[in-house]
Amino acid sequence: MDDSETGTAVWVFWTEDEAPTSFAVFPDCPVTSDGDEGCCHYLAHPGGHSWELTDPEHDLWQAIAPTLHFLTYGDYGPFKP
Repeated sequence: MDDSETGTAVWVFWTEDEAPTSFAVFPDCPVTSDGDEGCCHYLAHPGGHSWELTDPEHDLWQAIAPTLHFLTYGDYGPFKP
């Protein structure tokens, strides 16, 4: 949950294969990218800002999508090889 009026959000914590165990309200990270994209994390968060993070699985699927489409349909369709 995000409250843009107060600049805070509720963050929920859990471990893998477990139900949520706790929650906290933290102030939003005030940093924006050069393109004015706001960071989606909380103030003083560890690691990079949200626009700096990548999803390796998403990147993998993006890389192999043209080949999978070609093998399935015989052409590249909407994908550019």
